[in-house]
Amino acid sequence: METLDKGTKAEEYLCMQADRNKIPLSTAFELLPLCNMNCEMCYIRMSREELARQGRIGSADEWLHIAEEMKEAGTLFVLLTGGEPMMHPQFWEIYRGLRSMGMVVTINSNGTLIGRGAAERFASDLPRRVNITLYGADNDTYSRLCRNPHGFEQAMAGIRLLKERQVPVKLNASIVPENKEDLPKLLQIADDLDLPIEVNTYMFPCIRNGRNAYDPAARLSFQEAADCDIQIRRWEQKERFAAYAGEILKKWERAGESPAHSRQIACRAGKSSCWINWKREMTPCVFMEQPAVPISGGKALEGWRQIVAACAGIQLAEACGTCPKREICQRCAAAAYWETGEFGGVPEYLCRYTDEVIRRLNEICRDAEAAATCQ
Repeated sequence: METLDKGTKAEEYLCMQADRNKIPLSTAFELLPLCNMNCEMCYIRMSREELARQGRIGSADEWLHIAEEMKEAGTLFVLLTGGEPMMHPQFWEIYRGLRSMGMVVTINSNGTLIGRGAAERFASDLPRRVNITLYGADNDTYSRLCRNPHGFEQAMAGIRLLKERQVPVKLNASIVPENKEDLPKLLQIADDLDLPIEVNTYMFPCIRNGRNAYDPAARLSFQEAADCDIQIRRWEQKERFAAYAGEILKKWERAGESPAHSRQIACRAGKSSCWINWKREMTPCVFMEQPAVPISGGKALEGWRQIVAACAGIQLAEACGTCPKREICQRCAAAAYWETGEFGGVPEYLCRYTDEVIRRLNEICRDAEAAATCQ
C-alpha cells in the first residue's frame, strides 16, 4: 500500500525527486489497531483487550510531535489510517494539527462513522482525499464479511454526505471469496457515483500483532484473482480493452529482449515513504514489519535513516529480475517475504496468477473480433 498513490503530475515529480534524495515525502500514521467492524481478512484489527496487553495508542500530542519531526525531514503528505482512524478519541485534534502544519492529509476509512458533523468538518478544512473501502455491495455481504449488518448503508450514507459537500472521495475494494460476486456491482457503484475506485485482487498473506497463522482460504485462488483482474481491466478500459490486452502482451513478449530489472525494492518504501504503526515504530510499509524502528522521544529522523539503509540492502530474487513476466507481475519485497519467508524468495502464488492473466489475455486476443486490434 503506497502512502501516496495516483497523484497529479506535480506530485509524481515531487515523488521522483524525493526518491532520488531519500526524503520521506509521504508518511502513513496508523493511529490505532481498533475498528468498529471485524473483517475476516484483516491483519491489523485487534480487540481492546489485545491492545491493552500489547501497548497503548498514541495521544494527539505524541502524533503531532512525530509529525513535526517528519516535517523537518521533508514530509508533506500524511495518510491517517488504522484500524478505523476515526475511532481515535483525538482524531480531530490530530487532523486539525496536521492541517495547521501545512500537511496534505488523506484519510483511509470504512466510511461507517462519517455522519453529517464529520462531513461538515472535512468540508470546512478539506483533506487531499477520503479513501473509503467498500467491502461489498449490500448489507448481506457486510454482515458475512465484516460482522456489520448495516455496514453498506452506513458507508454509502457517509460517501453521499462527503460528495454533497464536495469533499474528494475515492473508493477502495479488496476482493476475497466472500465478496467476489459483488465485484460487478462495486464497479457499477463507482460509475453511478462518478468516483474513482481502486480494486485489489491480491491479498498479502500477512500476519501482524501476534495473530493466528494466515488462512489461505481467506483469499482468492490465483485463477479467481486473475478472473477478477480481467473484469476490472475490462471495466477500466471499456472499448479499449482489446487494445489494452495487446499492449500488455507485447510487454511480456519483449521483456526477454530488455536488460534485467534491478533487484532492489521497486516501490517508494524506504525511498520517499514510510509507515508508522500504532506502537510508534517506523517500517518501510504496512506489509513490512521488519525493519521496525521505535521513534518515540525525538527519534523519527534517525528512524528514517535506518529504514533507508535497511531497504537499500534488500534484494529480490535474481529469477524475478530476469523473468519475462516481470513487466506485468505485481512482485514486491513484502509479497516475496510473506509468500516465502524471505525477501529473496520467488512468490509462487504471484507467478501462477501472472501466468493465468497472460493466458486469459492471449485468449482474448485470439478472439476473432479483437484480432485486428491486438495485432
